[in-house]
Amino acid sequence: MFCLNPDSNAQIVFAFVRGILFPQVKIAFANYFLLRKN
Repeated sequence: MFCLNPDSNAQIVFAFVRGILFPQVKIAFANYFLLRKN
């Protein structure tokens, strides 16, 4: 997918996952627990 060396690829993928997926997961879990509480 990227035309860079593996180290750069890993850093890009990690930054992408950490920046986009983790916040979404945290928000989803927060919403899930809030909905279960009510």
